[in-house]
Amino acid sequence: MISTICACLLSSQLLRVASRSIVAIGYDLESATLRLVFRKGQVDDYYEVPPVIVSQFRAAPSKGRYYSNFIKGHFNRQRIQ
Repeated sequence: MISTICACLLSSQLLRVASRSIVAIGYDLESATLRLVFRKGQVDDYYEVPPVIVSQFRAAPSKGRYYSNFIKGHFNRQRIQ
């Protein structure tokens, strides 16, 4: 599935993560766009996400919990796939 998504990536690479709900995280610093690939196949872009949020997200022991508390509902989202 990741290979299918590679065709629509941002300029940054996706980082695979250990999570029950999220497969990979990508971030484009220039546009401040966070891309999330979910286990169920959805790909969402979140806009105007500060780099500090992305750094904390990548370092969080629970990606799903961090996503729910600090990303979901806090940034404009567009479903890509």
